[in-house]
Amino acid sequence: GTVPINPISTVCNNGDINLTAPSGGTQYEWVGPIGFTSNIQNPVITNAAVVNQGVYSVSITTNGCVNTGTVIVSVYPPLSFVYAPTDITLCATKSSTLLSSGLGGSGVYNYVWTPTNDLASPNSPVTNVTGNTTTTYTLILTDANCAITPSVTSVVTVSVNPIPVISISSSSSRGCEPFCTDIIASSNPPSANCVWLFTNNLGSNDCN
Repeated sequence: GTVPINPISTVCNNGDINLTAPSGGTQYEWVGPIGFTSNIQNPVITNAAVVNQGVYSVSITTNGCVNTGTVIVSVYPPLSFVYAPTDITLCATKSSTLLSSGLGGSGVYNYVWTPTNDLASPNSPVTNVTGNTTTTYTLILTDANCAITPSVTSVVTVSVNPIPVISISSSSSRGCEPFCTDIIASSNPPSANCVWLFTNNLGSNDCN
C-alpha cells in the first residue's frame, strides 16, 4: 500500500533535509538521490546542496506488510552575483554608481557594503558613491530567508583623483607696451588638460 509522507518546503542551501515517515513501522528503508539510503524512521541530511534534491522514497514494514511513500525535495542553489560592482575612477567630489545583483538562494537578499563612508545606500544593491578618498569596498551578499546559507563577497575599489593644486607664474610681471611675457602654470598632481581664460576674452588650451 501507499502511505502519505509530509511535504517538505524548499530547503535552504547548506540547510537540513528532515525526512519524516509515519510511526508504527518495525522497519524503515529510505532511498534517494546520489545513493542516499537510511534505515531509520526520520533521517536528516545536513549541509544540503542542489545535488540532494529529488525524489525520496521510503518502504515501511509493519506486521510483515510493506507500505511505500515518496516525497519530493527541492534545495535552493548557492548564492552568487548576476553582476558584481567593478572598479571605477572619479574626480574628487564627483559621484558615480556602484551596481550589483544577487542570484541563487531564496531570491531575497541582504546587501551590506563596508566601509560605508561616501556611500548613499550602504544596504542596497545599487548605491551612489562620492569621490572623496580612494577606498576599497567589500560587498557582502546574504540570503534574507536562509541565515545558514554561506554568504558571498565582492571587492571593488573607487579611485579618486585629487583636485590639482595650481601654481601660476610669469617670466615678467610688468613692462612697457608692447608687453610680452610667458605665463607658466604647474599643478600637483600634474594636469592632463589646461584651459586659460583671459579678461580680454581670449583663451588658450596650452598648459604653458
